[in-house]
Amino acid sequence: MTGKTRSVSKEPWLERQAADPEFQRALATERPAFDFVNALDEAMQAGGITKAELAKRLGRSRAFVTQALRRDHNLTFKTAADLAWACGLALNIGLVPLQHKRPSTQSTAAGS
Repeated sequence: MTGKTRSVSKEPWLERQAADPEFQRALATERPAFDFVNALDEAMQAGGITKAELAKRLGRSRAFVTQALRRDHNLTFKTAADLAWACGLALNIGLVPLQHKRPSTQSTAAGS
């Protein structure tokens, strides 16, 4: 051992990450799909709808439904709306202000 100690920030990891604009952007792009899948899962449980039943209602394979419901799957609006429809729901998309300010960009073009 060299006797050196690493300086460790006392600020929790998530707080440090939350201040990073790239982390904020990544979270903003991943959260909608994650929230949708969680809400659909809750609706399926409340309605007693299995993945097999959802697949049957959609005329798709159970494998398709399983893949679509993975939280790391890149859902399209069309697929999300179709999954919601099969549960007797409609997909409603809205916009809300960011909790963190987006970094400002300054034009570096000549003459601006």
